[in-house]
Amino acid sequence: MKLTYKKKRSIAGFLFVLPFIVGLLVFFAQPMWLLIKLAFTNMKFGQGVGYVLEPLKNIFDNFKYAFAGDAYFPTYLFTSFGNLFYEVPFIVLFSLFSASVLNKKFHGRTAMRLIFFLPIVIGCGLIMNVIQNGTNEIMMTSSDELSFFNTEGLTGLLLSTGLPEGLIEVISTLVVNVSDLVWRSALQILVFLVALLSVPESYYEVAKVEGAKAWETFWKVTFPTVTPYVLALTIYTIIDSFTNVDNKVLSYIVSFSNTQIEYSKAAAMSLIFFAVAIIFILIVFLIFRPFVFQKDRIE
Repeated sequence: MKLTYKKKRSIAGFLFVLPFIVGLLVFFAQPMWLLIKLAFTNMKFGQGVGYVLEPLKNIFDNFKYAFAGDAYFPTYLFTSFGNLFYEVPFIVLFSLFSASVLNKKFHGRTAMRLIFFLPIVIGCGLIMNVIQNGTNEIMMTSSDELSFFNTEGLTGLLLSTGLPEGLIEVISTLVVNVSDLVWRSALQILVFLVALLSVPESYYEVAKVEGAKAWETFWKVTFPTVTPYVLALTIYTIIDSFTNVDNKVLSYIVSFSNTQIEYSKAAAMSLIFFAVAIIFILIVFLIFRPFVFQKDRIE
């Protein structure tokens, strides 16, 4: 039986993700099952028996505690998702802009690419923590007037313009965290650069013949063509934010389980965070999927 080109692409895609599926089943299924069991039971330690999972009167008691009995978890959960509405657009748009600039021909382009790709090379958690701690120490030793991250003047200026306090808080937070957000954009810049290089030259030639200007070419040729990468990197950035070492929800769950020794309640919090994250990602995917450019539609 002769396979069509579309069928061959489907098979190639399945083979590409097959190692991930196998790894998911081998390394993720068992811990996930244990997490579910912990969340719906009460974990107790006994002498000579390790731990025992006792049944609860109400299997949802641990989940009720996460929202009604804990004063911090709901706040951190809401804050974690609220930050996505300005962090993710900033990272994705900044990455696309930076990739567009790096895709142009200019003197020193190779050096600039290396600088932007540097976080990928040394972006492991340990090195990142050392860099962040060193930066924080430098900024703390500086006076408030000389601190680069001092936003008091900016906040006062924005308040005088009459802007809403919520918008001012978002802008101030972006200014404070701009170095971290730029650092987290390295992989996205690399992927966008590959995406821009894959745009057929014939598209630009047609746009030039039609008299399109650079701005029109970007929005009507370049941007629609890379929308599949925009969607993929948006989802990646959301996941990266959820799994970031600075995520307040994750930090609180780890701290809660270690200090309170309440592993069942911590498991329920983790399961809630995981479920809400999956739902949020699915909503983003379903909303933006219809706007993604598909080459098969025009072939």
